[in-house]
Amino acid sequence: MSLLNAAFEVFISHPYIGVGTGDIKEHLIEKYKEKKMETSVMHKYNVHNQFLETAVGQGIIGFILLWVLLLLPFYNSIVKNDVLSLFFFFIFIINFMFESMLNTQAGVIFFLFFYCLFTFCNLKNIHNGL
Repeated sequence: MSLLNAAFEVFISHPYIGVGTGDIKEHLIEKYKEKKMETSVMHKYNVHNQFLETAVGQGIIGFILLWVLLLLPFYNSIVKNDVLSLFFFFIFIINFMFESMLNTQAGVIFFLFFYCLFTFCNLKNIHNGL
């Protein structure tokens, strides 16, 4: 039984609004105990997938909003032919598949700083020398 399977089972039991941001760890540990995943219980592992972690915590609505938060600027980068921004969002999408970055304050600040920088600033003009 993997961490992803256990988290998916928690999500299936609370699909619409999730278990809540503060209760993710508790529900995961209960599922780890149920599945006899002693190492996961001992180390209190998170899901290591931001999309699934968001789905467990906020349900399908949070999952969809996270994808919208990433895909709209990704699409705008393609339309504007902004390669730097395109790579940024691509790297974050890949990173979110293998790590729950938004669980720590450092991850949230890092993501939001660069998200705002690439979304609200026209870096193409800065890169081309205004």
